[in-house]
Amino acid sequence: MAKNDTSSLRNLVFVGHGGSGKTTLCEAVLMEAGLATRLPAGIMDYLPDEKDRGGSIDSALAQFSWNDKEITFIDTSGYQDFIHSAISALNVVETSVCVVSAADGVTVNTRRGWEESRKKGVASLVVVTKLDGENVSFDDTVSQIQQDLGEKCRPFIIPSGDGDALTEVYSVLTSDNEKVATYKEQLIEAVVETDDEMLSKYFEGEEIPIDDLKKQFRKVVLSGEIFPIVVVCPTKNIGVKEFMSCIDLLCPSPADAAAREAEENGEAKTVEASADGEFSAQVFKIFNDPFGRVSYFRIFSGTLKSASSIYVTNTEGTERIGQLLKTFGKDQKQVDEAVAGEIVAVAKVENIQDGDTLSVDKSKLVFPKVTYPTPMVPLAVEPKSRGDEQKISAALNKIVEEDPTFVMRRDDETSELVVSGMSNLHLDIILNRLKTRFKVECTKKLPKIAYRETITGKSDSRYRHKKQSGGSGQFGEVAIKMEPTERGEKFDFVNKIVGGVIPSPYIASTEKGMIATMEKGILAGYHIVDVRVTLYDGKTHDVDSSDAAFQIAGSKAFQEAFMQSKPVLLEPVEHVKIFVPQDYMGDIMGDLNTRRGRIVGSDAEGKFQVVEAHVPLAEMLTYSADLKAITGAEGSFTMEFSHYDVVPSNLQEKIIAKAKAEQEK
Repeated sequence: MAKNDTSSLRNLVFVGHGGSGKTTLCEAVLMEAGLATRLPAGIMDYLPDEKDRGGSIDSALAQFSWNDKEITFIDTSGYQDFIHSAISALNVVETSVCVVSAADGVTVNTRRGWEESRKKGVASLVVVTKLDGENVSFDDTVSQIQQDLGEKCRPFIIPSGDGDALTEVYSVLTSDNEKVATYKEQLIEAVVETDDEMLSKYFEGEEIPIDDLKKQFRKVVLSGEIFPIVVVCPTKNIGVKEFMSCIDLLCPSPADAAAREAEENGEAKTVEASADGEFSAQVFKIFNDPFGRVSYFRIFSGTLKSASSIYVTNTEGTERIGQLLKTFGKDQKQVDEAVAGEIVAVAKVENIQDGDTLSVDKSKLVFPKVTYPTPMVPLAVEPKSRGDEQKISAALNKIVEEDPTFVMRRDDETSELVVSGMSNLHLDIILNRLKTRFKVECTKKLPKIAYRETITGKSDSRYRHKKQSGGSGQFGEVAIKMEPTERGEKFDFVNKIVGGVIPSPYIASTEKGMIATMEKGILAGYHIVDVRVTLYDGKTHDVDSSDAAFQIAGSKAFQEAFMQSKPVLLEPVEHVKIFVPQDYMGDIMGDLNTRRGRIVGSDAEGKFQVVEAHVPLAEMLTYSADLKAITGAEGSFTMEFSHYDVVPSNLQEKIIAKAKAEQEK
């Protein structure tokens, strides 16, 4: 091919359910291209934990030349736990390959990969695998694909039969085999319907030349009006060549795709995939290991040479890069330059992150960042060795850079390091990587709930702090009234001292002592909130009164008044949105009731029902696994903090007892 020719590039991402055969399909193509010698080849799933689990976890790239084309495959994980790999890859390709196992049919993760492909507007092929197994049917699989993924999915490469009868495949447009007759008519009708002139000739009984049909077929595949269904049995090398021909003839190049949407100085701008334009790119993948950092990005316009400088628009900083790299599994090859449409990597550039826009010096061009699902499964972690406290934070930050659906934070109230992921499996794999890649072992547990303490009644308290021990003593007396405020007001200190019975410095000391007590808590060691204290009287001593004495007096008066004001615990309540098929609505409603949830609304959104509820956070810590069990992994949910509410008295006693037991350890 002509070197650095944007029109000769083909970028594809493979999505679909785990176990459907995405990785095997990729490596079967590589073997047909003379780049692998066996199946499985271990090219795409090369990480140790992928080998151990026998499936993809991270996205993996294979870039190679074939038939005058420069092809990039991005193989992604088939599990919702790692959906970020597919979402990020879909932002940098023109074609998605949705792989459907005939044995399993269209599953939850198949639909998710398909929906993400539709959001991005990329061209798509549907590849049907495992038709050589028992109790499978191509016709039934096509029916399910069209029902779940849409009528635009049309058979293009079909099998000679099911099970053992699968020995070869036929092209619906060009084969004369009798098996293709029905599908051929359906495909031709679907193609001619997209062109008025062609449709008129078809209705008049005029035969449409095959070259015209092929040309229009490619056009409608590129525009997303038809999604070809292609049968491949990669383990028996059946249909692999035909699939490769689809890549060659049907898949769009970056030059065929729509211009990229961006912003410049706050205004919308489109970026054409031209090697002659101004350089622009976007980072879509970061990989860290003890040996260094590799950043992957897609060039959307212009040309970039090795050993040059790039401008990071998001940070307004300039970075010097070394050699540009092309990737083939775990191996990399140096290239001198790359043009619009190419996907390349650079090593050891620390100050660029996933989603960053790369451009020329001082550019204001910014590509929109990808939106990822919010992780909903939290765990509190701590290193097994105290000496690893700094090390664990640094290692987790590197994993955060790699995985946008993994977050970490230090909870100031509970003093815990809390990590959140998409599922328990997701977190287990990350913590295992922490051990194997960064040599840090940690323990894990459910995070503590940041309860609050408050009052529901009023009280009046007077406290005298008096202490004599040799020289000067301590003396401070305060009288206060306590009452609850509106939720969210935290603390309202009202000074009603008149006549200077307490000097101003000691009033400040009194308030300081109360605030310190509120931070420590009284009932169970949680922060005290939504309290109004009115300081209305007190006494001082000319010699013994001091800042410390009035801090103690203020603290003790506060404690007495608090316990007399009908104290209660508050718990965080989440606003939860649950997305489930209609069939599971009854089970979901019943389950929410057991979690002390309060339904606040429900609606339909596409094929899903959406239930909105307010549920205590304490009842949601394991909800991800429970929802998966209830819905067969077809449900999903989001949640965000809503408000604090009073804990029921029977639960409050248990929480206080547990907190006190932990304090006594």
